[in-house]
Amino acid sequence: MNSPTQPPDATSTSSSPSVAPLLIVDTASRPGFLGLWTSQQWLGRKPFPDGRRQGEEFFPLLEELLADSGLTLNQLLAIVVAKGPGSFSALRVGLCAAKSLAESGKLPLAGVSLLDAAACFLPGQSRVVFLTASRGEAFIGHYGGDNRPAAAPVVSSARHWQRPGSFEPEALLAGDEELAQVAADNPQLGTLPVFLVGNHLPDLLAEEGARRVRDHRFDDALLLDALYVRGNDADGAWTDVSAD
Repeated sequence: MNSPTQPPDATSTSSSPSVAPLLIVDTASRPGFLGLWTSQQWLGRKPFPDGRRQGEEFFPLLEELLADSGLTLNQLLAIVVAKGPGSFSALRVGLCAAKSLAESGKLPLAGVSLLDAAACFLPGQSRVVFLTASRGEAFIGHYGGDNRPAAAPVVSSARHWQRPGSFEPEALLAGDEELAQVAADNPQLGTLPVFLVGNHLPDLLAEEGARRVRDHRFDDALLLDALYVRGNDADGAWTDVSAD
């Protein structure tokens, strides 16, 4: 496998937005973050202090983010939320909060898969995306040169991933160095060029969300559901608010 390529740091901030910002919500990652994105840059971004307590920290962190930016909820353009993949509890926190904010603030809502966001790093090429999952596994997405999913996402060991059907990736987009190293032992991946994208997922998520907002590809808050790749991550029901 070729040496991983680390993209340049694209994160920036601004104190004077030229357009109304987007609220970006990511509880699918750990620790996750809340951010305000406008004009291709961050107006502000705050990670959750403790990725295991996102439910308790969400609204205090949001208040802090808005206060620091001098904005209120009704000054936002739309809400973009990472809909997965991830654990049931983490995704439920982000989606429930984003849905309630969209409803109460009468704001458009767009859900974005982190796999789709990561794939945007290398448009126009057939590529496979590996993002870290628990239990030593990876969430894996497959994207063709037309930028559409070439197969359904799966969760698997990077070392034992099997190419679906006739899918032939030209590159591997890995969430981190460890995943890239494990994938190097997979004979179906060992010769591919590798790009490390994990540190840039916030930017990629915001950019893909902004594209969807610009194209008016919004989701119905009542119908938007989480992307659960591992079946037992979906155990439980949205109406069972006491489950964890």
